Amino acid sequence: MKRRTQIALVLVATLLIPSVAMAAVTGSPDLSAHLSDNRVTPGEEATLGIVIQNTGELNSSGSSTLNSEVTTARGVTVDVNDGKAPISVNTATQAIGNVPEGATDPIEFQIDVEQDAEPGTYRVPVDVEYEYYSAISENGNSRNADTEDERFYVTLEVRDEARFEVVNVSSGARVGETGTVALTVENTGSEAAIVGDLTVTADNTATTFQESESAVRYFENWSVDERRTLTYRLNTGGSADSASYSFQLSGEYEGPDGQTRTSETERFGITPHPEQSFAIEGVESTLRVGDEGHLRGQVENTANTTVENVVIEWVSEQQNVSPSETEYAVGTLGPGESTEIDFEVEISDGAGSGPRQVTFVADYRDSDGDAQRSDEIDVQAAVEPSADEFEVEVTNASLEAGSGSQITLQLTNAGEQELTDISAQVFASSPISTTDSESFVSSLGPGESTELTFGVAAASGALEKQYPLSLDFQYEEPDGDTSISDSYRFAVDVAQPEESGGSPLPLIVVGLVVVALVVGYLRYYR
Repeated sequence: MKRRTQIALVLVATLLIPSVAMAAVTGSPDLSAHLSDNRVTPGEEATLGIVIQNTGELNSSGSSTLNSEVTTARGVTVDVNDGKAPISVNTATQAIGNVPEGATDPIEFQIDVEQDAEPGTYRVPVDVEYEYYSAISENGNSRNADTEDERFYVTLEVRDEARFEVVNVSSGARVGETGTVALTVENTGSEAAIVGDLTVTADNTATTFQESESAVRYFENWSVDERRTLTYRLNTGGSADSASYSFQLSGEYEGPDGQTRTSETERFGITPHPEQSFAIEGVESTLRVGDEGHLRGQVENTANTTVENVVIEWVSEQQNVSPSETEYAVGTLGPGESTEIDFEVEISDGAGSGPRQVTFVADYRDSDGDAQRSDEIDVQAAVEPSADEFEVEVTNASLEAGSGSQITLQLTNAGEQELTDISAQVFASSPISTTDSESFVSSLGPGESTELTFGVAAASGALEKQYPLSLDFQYEEPDGDTSISDSYRFAVDVAQPEESGGSPLPLIVVGLVVVALVVGYLRYYR
């Protein structure tokens, strides 16, 4: 149906200059309408793409600019009506501006197809209203403007087909890991699919199916309203985050009539869980240069899912720092749950004191039982300067040259743990020697003291002065390890023996008297 209204005639022909005829460019747009895709299925929410084609008509031509003005439809509006088709149009009239010669992009109208729509073809009316210049003077100063209101019919095909829709997503995928995703898919179409393939495609590069952007599943005999659950292994790379990612589901199948069809593409989203993470808090260090100590802390599962077979691994490689074991088995950790870890570490004599950074990782099994590895976890630990295990104080260490004596020492446990089976030994060098060089203490607690005694002697030629002695200890730590201490040096005082006093004359007199008595006795006897 075509209705034309003339608005004004403003051409000036030969009224003022009868001897000269003024030429004009005349014509009109020539519009038609069609659908970019005319296939829909019962119960579908679809988009009709209306394409307006303008081929233009020229009755008399002039310059290309004026020709284009005559054939251009101006101020175009498009409206789609239901007609007798089993659809409901949800989009109002759309204004699309000017339409020169050529075709427009599809003008989208949202429709609902009735659930019980009968398969077949239907004529859908499309009303188009526009203005145009039917005539323009050759000099372009005068124009004749008209309006048109046209109705076109486009053919819509409602056909039976299978339609695959994701009705539920159960995701075990986690950022930075590979996890299982289960999709529940329903055939919401109007016919069964005898055999075919379902293809899931990722719309992004952050998620892949076994290093591929799509995954294909074969199926047979999928009836209408039937639901099936399909599982996929989805890898969510480190560049992803815990947001919803878009995917497409499409099917290619063979219908009951043996014809191969392609179902409508469905979009759905998958939201991976946040990245699995751990934290190590409450770090305590008894590390000391030249000694064995402990690095303790609380490891916490800071993610929202349970992980199993957790093992905390010491991955730092530092000179002079040697953990006795590099792995600490934790076991299962639920969300927010924590437990203690304890690494025994030896710091060599060549190490420096001060803060140290120690790096750990957590190896674990995810909810699918797959082995995973966390990001690195850094902690700070203090290393104290070296310190003696014992304090030794001399309480008695003096003797005379040419004689032996006992010396007494006070031994104090200067550490923070009880030591047992403490064997002490004294070492001396000439002119000092030991007569009893060993002493034993069964146990000594932190800060506890006891006395040790040793036998030493000084040669007769020893001078009156201090001579050095050394002392060391072998002991057992609480963990059962046996250690030997550094050497402790102390001094022993040597003095000369005192001389006997008085004159020897009385002894001589006594001696002479004895001799005289003996001689007198002998004479008497004879």
